[in-house]
Amino acid sequence: MKIFKDEYGFTLVEILIAVTILAISVFAFTTLFTGSFTGIFNAGHKSDALFKAQEEMDNIISENTGNGEEVLVIVFDQKTISVSGEKKIIPYEHEGRKGNLHYFLP
Repeated sequence: MKIFKDEYGFTLVEILIAVTILAISVFAFTTLFTGSFTGIFNAGHKSDALFKAQEEMDNIISENTGNGEEVLVIVFDQKTISVSGEKKIIPYEHEGRKGNLHYFLP
């Protein structure tokens, strides 16, 4: 819009286009940051659940003397090694998902 002969300003259409581009950019980055923070917090909660299961397993290991119920057979370079021990499984849960930690105690 011409105000004076040599002066020009932005039209309403140009301003709307600039605001629209800015809004799309801000929305995209906000979604990206929100998703990143959610992933970080979920990873932290999963680590806490695994740490608790690991701690429980460590307590079992420290109290266990092994009763030799199972045998683990390892074959390496055509040599066989048998180890007597006990298999332990500790369940854990994180946000509705369940898993197990498996240990073999010699």
